[in-house]
Amino acid sequence: MPMNFERIFPHAVAKGIVKKLYESIDYNAAIGKRTNWGSRGVDVLYHMMADEISANTVVGNSSIWRRDIPANDGTLKQMAIPYYKVQTSYTVDADSEAHFEKLDLGISEQEFKRAISIQSMGMRRAHIVFFGADATEKQGLFNASSETTALPADSASNTKLTTYIPGELLDFLVAQIRKISDLSYNMLKPITIVAPIDAINYLRSKIVPLTNYQEKGAGTSSIAKVFENIVYDMNGINVKLVPCSYMKGKGSGSKDVMLIIAPGIEVKEEEMGSTAYFNNVGQDDYVNTFMDDALEFQEYPNPEIDEVRKTVFTSIYTPAYSVRADAIRSIEYTY
Repeated sequence: MPMNFERIFPHAVAKGIVKKLYESIDYNAAIGKRTNWGSRGVDVLYHMMADEISANTVVGNSSIWRRDIPANDGTLKQMAIPYYKVQTSYTVDADSEAHFEKLDLGISEQEFKRAISIQSMGMRRAHIVFFGADATEKQGLFNASSETTALPADSASNTKLTTYIPGELLDFLVAQIRKISDLSYNMLKPITIVAPIDAINYLRSKIVPLTNYQEKGAGTSSIAKVFENIVYDMNGINVKLVPCSYMKGKGSGSKDVMLIIAPGIEVKEEEMGSTAYFNNVGQDDYVNTFMDDALEFQEYPNPEIDEVRKTVFTSIYTPAYSVRADAIRSIEYTY
């Protein structure tokens, strides 16, 4: 017996919202000390000058009668950092608001558009942290690394991340942290690794085989977990993994990129007899990577005109900058 189908109009509406999922990028984990300068009304195009001071010390200018004369000098430099103003806005009018209410979604059109605006500001800020505000994308932490290297082939000639021998991949990653630590005399802490989510998930889930790599945790723990344990044992450094799709295809030849960033610094108090006594000068002001935010996050509702309400979000901030290039390393790889 044939069946007849008839579409009924008007059709029913399932209440609620089916939301698209958006990636949560913890870009704050890559930023060290954050400063706040400036105020509303200040010229947006001005440059903040970051002070940099160094002490140049030479010992042994004279060998006469074994009298070593210490020669020393201090230099003060400044680094210019540009500001940018970022704004977004949304409008709500009486007709669209009434129509939105009939959808019975549980939120108002005002709340709906406000959430989108806040998210757009966050997405823009994350992009500025890594690539800057200019169209050239030549600013930010992505371009500040002291060294860019490609993942070398392992002992079996594998070059892709997912085919790499796990123990050798672990060795390679630990070596990168060791280089950062060596260059800073063990003072750069903690460590943040920013990479596409597929790479992060792989590191977190790929077990280090016990048969070919007898390291603490091998056979039971993932590359990421063993890596975190080794790095912490090396110098008490905590590691944070940050998924970020912005790193996808950003390397040479469209390779993916893994940024290894030391956003902070720990300087212990030195005694007068210490060879690092100068570290005591302004030790609270040491900054490795930072983004200045003059206005933080401001929301300005405009008066209603012709049944239309407009809300403007505005902020002023710089790209994330590094005053120590050796605090950032860039690894290019094929997944």
